[in-house]
Amino acid sequence: MLSAATRRVIRFLSSRADQGGQALLFAVIAIALLASIPIAITTETVNQLPQTTRNLSWDDAYEAAQAGLNDYLQHLDADSSYGNEYNSGNCTSSASPCGNPAFYQWVSLSSSPPEYYAYSPTVTQSGLISLDVSGKAGTGRTAVVRTFSYMVRPASSLNDVYWSNYESLDPVVAATEPGGPNDCGAVYYGQGGGPASDCVVSFATGDELNGPVFTNDTYHYCGSPKFDSTLESGNIYSNLIIVQTSGNGCNGNPSYAVTPTQVSNQTPQSSEVDLGPARNYGCFIAGTSGGNPTMTTTTMTLSVSGSGATATTKVAWSGGTVQNASTNHNSCTSPITLSTLSSGLIFVDGNVNISGAMTGGLDVVSCSGTGSGYAGCNSTTPSNITITGSLTYPSANITNVGTSPVNGTPEPYSDTTDTLGLIAQNSVIVGLNIHPNITIDAAILALKDSFYVSGWYNTTPNNLGYLNVFGSIAQNFRGPVGLVGGASGYSKNYSYDTSLGQEWPPYFIPPTGAVWAPTSYEECSPGNNDSVLNNENC
Repeated sequence: MLSAATRRVIRFLSSRADQGGQALLFAVIAIALLASIPIAITTETVNQLPQTTRNLSWDDAYEAAQAGLNDYLQHLDADSSYGNEYNSGNCTSSASPCGNPAFYQWVSLSSSPPEYYAYSPTVTQSGLISLDVSGKAGTGRTAVVRTFSYMVRPASSLNDVYWSNYESLDPVVAATEPGGPNDCGAVYYGQGGGPASDCVVSFATGDELNGPVFTNDTYHYCGSPKFDSTLESGNIYSNLIIVQTSGNGCNGNPSYAVTPTQVSNQTPQSSEVDLGPARNYGCFIAGTSGGNPTMTTTTMTLSVSGSGATATTKVAWSGGTVQNASTNHNSCTSPITLSTLSSGLIFVDGNVNISGAMTGGLDVVSCSGTGSGYAGCNSTTPSNITITGSLTYPSANITNVGTSPVNGTPEPYSDTTDTLGLIAQNSVIVGLNIHPNITIDAAILALKDSFYVSGWYNTTPNNLGYLNVFGSIAQNFRGPVGLVGGASGYSKNYSYDTSLGQEWPPYFIPPTGAVWAPTSYEECSPGNNDSVLNNENC
């Protein structure tokens, strides 16, 4: 049936007698055009429906992948060993011990709309986790699969340029260093009467900390130290974050870039957690006396040849034997080229002396144990790392941001190529009477005791200038590096290596109960229907 509009067009064209037979032709064309419009609209609407559905599924697939990421992080938070024990290689079916189907099949998140996730983790040489997560949404031709690759890491002292548990002198260090106080103990500010006044270690004029600073205690200052980033306290006994040390003419005011804040408490683990990875992926060096590991001193030196990206680091030591797992393919024969190790983790039963220059990823861990086969860090004999000279990365790899307004030295902020970790079960010690203005490029962790300068109270010559640390420092007790006023030892010039947010020394130790979180991510082949279940890799 013709519409009223169509009939009017025909009458108009027919009335034009001067057009002759053309009128009928025009009428037919007009009718065809008018009739095709609804058909075209309907066809376009129908064609767009799958695309609209795919657009919705595109967003839903991202949400499903995020749900998979959160699921994996919850497992890690509940069990820090989850990342090392379970992966797509040993979790391949419902019969596997993992109890988590997300490793080998789609896990349903929602039925309306249909959403699923699956994931595949890989532990990196640094001990961090590379996690590929796929999210799937929709069904049939409208289904969308999106895969993302995340770098996942736990909270750590590597978040800070300075980290401490107690801001007072370690009683072990006080007893070891002659002339030190004998009334120090493990006491926080605000806990009972607090630490003895002669055991408090203060920040002083001339000290500059360029990076985040954290303690589980309360900071003390004498003079006008400079804090260029955040200053946080996790002290559960006092809401005072920083106080002025009494007596000794202490005055002045510290300089803050950010208002000091109160945060949650943190506690480090033992170096024993690195024993397994060292035996399996790095080098475990132990002593041999009567079948028991009783090494007292292992001397390690680092040397580097070339410069920048062409540098080659070799690690050498004397004494001891290598006691790696039978499945470890590293020869660990001194000297060893760092780049040939499947993981640059060297675990030493005993003490370590170290200095030199290096590039790459290396973590040196010391701990003392007893018993045949080395049962773990169960010895009362201290295990220390002593820095006998500067420890440096190639300058070409370090990015500087200018010079310090306090002491005029360069202020480095990042080195994405090099990571050196020094982890001592007891103390990391800067050796006595070494050169002025020493530089240490490393992430330092003294688990039971301190990072300190031997003979800080009576160095010769007096006033050694600045202790320049680029990386991070973490210690149980606050270790002194000089006397207030610069009469002896060093002033502090600590700069945070911002690349530690992404690049860790191999298997660096996080705090107990650390919360895991992603630090970076990228999408793998956007729009590709492949997933981690089909070995999708970015």
